[in-house]
Amino acid sequence: YPLRRQRQMCIRDRSTQSTGGKCVDIVTQSDLIRFVAANREHFPLIEKTIEELNIGIKKVVTVKTTDRAIDAFKLLATERISAVAVVDEKNRLVGNVSSHDIRSITATGEVITRLFLPCAEFIRITNKEFDSPKGAVAVTRDARIKDIIDNLLLNRIHRVYIVEKQDTAAFPIGIISLGDLLKALL
Repeated sequence: YPLRRQRQMCIRDRSTQSTGGKCVDIVTQSDLIRFVAANREHFPLIEKTIEELNIGIKKVVTVKTTDRAIDAFKLLATERISAVAVVDEKNRLVGNVSSHDIRSITATGEVITRLFLPCAEFIRITNKEFDSPKGAVAVTRDARIKDIIDNLLLNRIHRVYIVEKQDTAAFPIGIISLGDLLKALL
C-alpha cells in the first residue's frame, strides 16, 4: 500500500491468505515514526532540516479562535484534511483542532453543545479533558527532522506547524504530518 493517505496498515497472516488473510496486527504511522526514532543510525536524513528536505510546503487551513468548533470540523470535511490551525485576530498560531478531537463529543446532549463553543474554548476543554499539549506544536524552517520526530513522539501528536517568527509571535506558514515525514524518510 502507498504511504500517502494510509494512516494504518493491517498485517495479515499468510497461512490464511486463501481466505483473504486474517488481520493479526495493525501498524500505524506513529509506529513507523517510533521505529525511525529507535533506529536513527539507519536514517541519515533525520539530521537534515525541514528547509533542506523541502517538506511542509502546503497550505495551512485556519480558523479563528472565535469561530465555532463545528465550523472547524466542517472545514476538515470539506477540505479533506485532518486538522486546522487556530489563529487569533492577528493570525498568530494559538491552537489546533483535529479530527481526533471529535472524541470529546459523545451522544449526550450536554457534550454535543461543545460543538457550538468558540474554538478557543473547545480547545481549552478538550486539552484539559485529554491531557493534551497546550497550544499547537510549532517549529521553524531550520528545525531538524530528528527534533520534530522527538517532539511528535513526546507530545503524542500527528503534526507540527511550521511558523515564521516575528518578535514573540508565530504565524503558520506550513504543516508537517507523520505521513509527510515518512514519505521524506522512506
